[in-house]
Amino acid sequence: MPGKLRFAGAGERTVTIRNINGPIRVTGSTEPSVQVEVRRTVHADSEADLRRAERERMERERMAREASE
Repeated sequence: MPGKLRFAGAGERTVTIRNINGPIRVTGSTEPSVQVEVRRTVHADSEADLRRAERERMERERMAREASE
């Protein structure tokens, strides 16, 4: 899920990334943009647990979209 953020104007900018588990790698550059690439890995004990986790994730994303509108 790659994405790119561009900032207008000069000055310091901050990007906050919250991570539940796993590594975050940051690489500097001279570009005026920030590129974010996300890799999601899900582990489950069964297919049913995996499907339930996916339904819950989709519901959380839907609620977040609705809250931001």
